[in-house]
Amino acid sequence: MSFLLFLSILLCAPAATPPESSCSGDEARAKMADALYRDDDFRGYVCEGKKCSLDEFRAGVEYHQETLRAKPEVLGCFVEPVNKATSLPTGFFMLKHAEPELQFIFVGIGLGPMPDHRVVNGYEVLVGSERTDPGTWSDSYYVWNGKAYVLRNTKTRGERQAEVTRASR
Repeated sequence: MSFLLFLSILLCAPAATPPESSCSGDEARAKMADALYRDDDFRGYVCEGKKCSLDEFRAGVEYHQETLRAKPEVLGCFVEPVNKATSLPTGFFMLKHAEPELQFIFVGIGLGPMPDHRVVNGYEVLVGSERTDPGTWSDSYYVWNGKAYVLRNTKTRGERQAEVTRASR
């Protein structure tokens, strides 16, 4: 009898909602969408150059988060259009005291922590890629300067590979 009671409680319990201190929280998502909706270029991309409401805009973006610092935990929220193309905007926010703070908007082919999880000043280095010419890819590196993420440098993949080759000699 107690097993059936437990099972009915488990099946009728509301689904767990993400904590508001994550990029998945409704309040955080609303604030991030509001900030990006005010940016003419980001809104233009998501709305495909047409007028759209804030609700339509919100339906046209998706969110994911990355841990930028383990202790104390600091999360980064990345907001991108649902409809992808060769080049697209990514809104990057940091969660500070559960409040999303827009750091910058990157236009290219994705933005996120480096694959090797390189850390500078206690925070993950971010890299964004873009195709500058048919045969040229560039990577932009962003580091934490103690107050905000800033562009450290941009290198073509050929320049980066030459540095790796020189360093391995």
